[in-house]
Amino acid sequence: MEQAAERVRQRMLLVTHALAERQIPYAMAGDWATWHWVRKAGRGGERGCVDIEIIARSEDFDRVKAALEFVRFHHLRDDGSERFLPEPDAKWRDGVDVFLSGERIRPSQAEPTPDLAESERGSEFQVLTLDSLVRFCMSRHRTLDCLHVRDLIDGGLVEGTWPSRLPAVLAARLQNILDTPNG
Repeated sequence: MEQAAERVRQRMLLVTHALAERQIPYAMAGDWATWHWVRKAGRGGERGCVDIEIIARSEDFDRVKAALEFVRFHHLRDDGSERFLPEPDAKWRDGVDVFLSGERIRPSQAEPTPDLAESERGSEFQVLTLDSLVRFCMSRHRTLDCLHVRDLIDGGLVEGTWPSRLPAVLAARLQNILDTPNG
């Protein structure tokens, strides 16, 4: 299991270094952004990361694609997201998702994907700010996104006053997570 986690980490670092070397703006979202914030809080409980989700600007997408293809990723388009696999026959979970800032991944997404101005430099990569990560997760509202927010709550980063920071739909979703600590 530890070897699998290290392979994901190495894949994430390969991708973020490829973008950084070419000075392509990006921000980590999802698993790795959650890991960053929980780790930064220093309370333990960082979960292993499987998904690599990156936000980039639409005007930079061709450069992102070229950078990832240069490090031997293979591009696929699926259901509103741009996915890059490390090998043509790789498992879907081994891919990297690239979402475009200011756009909705799916029409049902409550808010567009955050702008890169809502990111900051972490210890290893550029990452969504905590506020924008919570909004992104509550906007997508998949089970995994709710788990990310629960990890942020357990890490002491999100608490009962947070719903007031969000638009009504997202606030109701967050309040539901806060109100049901055991799922």
